[in-house]
Amino acid sequence: MLNTALQETEQELTTVELKIPADLAPYIRRTDDSIKLYAMLIYPCIQNGEISHGKAAEILGITKNDLLDIYGEFGIPYYNQTCEELANDINVLKKLRTKK
Repeated sequence: MLNTALQETEQELTTVELKIPADLAPYIRRTDDSIKLYAMLIYPCIQNGEISHGKAAEILGITKNDLLDIYGEFGIPYYNQTCEELANDINVLKKLRTKK
């Protein structure tokens, strides 16, 4: 599925070799889950700000919503704010609304 999507977008491909325990191989080789595997491999780049969710989805040949659904299945939130950050954002919005 991923290879077809990547070929359709005419992206240059490269090969990456990973050494994993033999017991994990059956879980990695399932083609129906390969897009999820690639999504998880690219997640650290999203997390540290190297690329956006949209760019990651483009690289994977899927929509951003599909990528967010994959991350949701693994319990990875789209918004990664602390309660304090959220409360601060709410206060800023309240202040902006009262200035009108």
